[in-house]
Amino acid sequence: MGWSEMVLQPPGGLWEQPAYVRVEQPDYPGAIARSATGAVLAAPPTDGTPWSYEPDLRLDGVGWSSEDAVDALGARSWHASGIRGAGVRVAVFDVGWFGAGIDPLGFVPTGTWDCFLHPGCEVPLDPLRPSTGSADGSHGVACAEIIAAVAPEAEVHLVRVQGLTSFENAVDWAIRHEIDIISMSLSFFNSSFYDGRGPFAPLVQRLVDHDILLVASAGNAAGQNLDGVWRDVDGDGFWDVDGDNAFEVEVSAGGRRSLFVSWDEFDRCGVSDLDVEV
Repeated sequence: MGWSEMVLQPPGGLWEQPAYVRVEQPDYPGAIARSATGAVLAAPPTDGTPWSYEPDLRLDGVGWSSEDAVDALGARSWHASGIRGAGVRVAVFDVGWFGAGIDPLGFVPTGTWDCFLHPGCEVPLDPLRPSTGSADGSHGVACAEIIAAVAPEAEVHLVRVQGLTSFENAVDWAIRHEIDIISMSLSFFNSSFYDGRGPFAPLVQRLVDHDILLVASAGNAAGQNLDGVWRDVDGDGFWDVDGDNAFEVEVSAGGRRSLFVSWDEFDRCGVSDLDVEV
């Protein structure tokens, strides 16, 4: 299996790598987060321990209000029929709790849990603790507000996840607490081949095996992907993309763009070493 990542900056900028790396050693000294199968480090280990980039969670934008969502989903007729989510336990997996706090949800029965800070998710969520996600925390709160508006009598839990390691912790937590539905409007980029395989697939399957429904966002980045079979007809060592060796990526002045490369050699690991040239 191979993959690569880089962040594009304007001329004069620096190449940057993702903030965190993962080792398959839960008891690794100095880790900032742990799960049953691995640990997260702030920088690559220097003792030769194999590591990989911790699959990063990306946030999508927030646009509509909760009342807009109630109308769009036709939920008012369900409310009128007395169906308001009573007895249902919903967990919102998100990174965007920082700064905004959870005051807008004060009228909703909630629990708040930090699965990044503690592998058992037993530490309460601290809305003042920064994350690598949304700077103002609006994303998680907005998702939870919509759920609370659509199902005002549901029991809503706010759960901080920030990558593969904390997602594994959150899955264990959801099973232990008999959660019914998980809402996760987050994206994991470049962590698998986007075909149902990869490190997240067995964790999601565990939720299915325990009758927990995971509802994830989909389609937000549908127009930002290019895929195909490797072809190098002219033998110059570059992928032929529609008869050319390149495709355009526009970066505005002062802007940034992330580029990811994934290639499927899961059964022939190390055969190829592919790079992005800019």
